[in-house]
Amino acid sequence: MLVALDLASYNVVETSLNQFKKIIEGYVDILFANEQEARAFTGLEPEKALAVLSELSGTVILKVGAEGSWVKTRQELIKVSAFPVECVDTTGAGDLYAAGFLYGFAQGLSLEKCGILGSFLAGKVIEIVGARMDKDKFIEIKNTISKIIEDK
Repeated sequence: MLVALDLASYNVVETSLNQFKKIIEGYVDILFANEQEARAFTGLEPEKALAVLSELSGTVILKVGAEGSWVKTRQELIKVSAFPVECVDTTGAGDLYAAGFLYGFAQGLSLEKCGILGSFLAGKVIEIVGARMDKDKFIEIKNTISKIIEDK
């Protein structure tokens, strides 16, 4: 079994840093963090934080907002671009990124494709207020995900 963890809040990371370090070093295979969370954990800027985090967990995803994300393992480093969207509200972006990434991972896709799926879903949710998308948007998402997966 693989364990995925999203740091989820820089405030929580700051107040529980030692516990997070023990959990990540001992149990976490896939780690998600945004810039603020990575900085709270390492005290470093994103690129250097990514290197430190990848020594603790097998796969690290560092989300850097409009700049996209980085997926790093000990063997590879992948830059994933953000999808060009009009940002209305970032509520749910991190959760949808993780959902897309983990869906791709569970399907056995490459880490790059996993990152693209995460980026796509995060882009879709930030186009609306709140984190609830309507049925039509989900149909669009499902169709686009199928196309992303099929593209070689």
